[in-house]
Amino acid sequence: MLASLSDLPSVAPGVVSLGIGDQFTSIFYFKRGYLPQKAWGAVDVSLVGIAPGTKLYFQAAHHDDATNQFMVSSVQSVTVLF
Repeated sequence: MLASLSDLPSVAPGVVSLGIGDQFTSIFYFKRGYLPQKAWGAVDVSLVGIAPGTKLYFQAAHHDDATNQFMVSSVQSVTVLF
């Protein structure tokens, strides 16, 4: 799971194309896990020190060893409420 304060894309041609991270300058790897069979999951995140109203963007990425490619999810965004 990747997170960013920026919804500007990060692209490494031929490697991965993300919808977040401002060309990898504002991207954080924060969670490793496995997607359950139902193809969605919930993640609890502690956001201590992040101001209310801050918008965060999340995207999942998976490296497929067979094809040597990254598969990425769509971008999800949340606004910190309190």
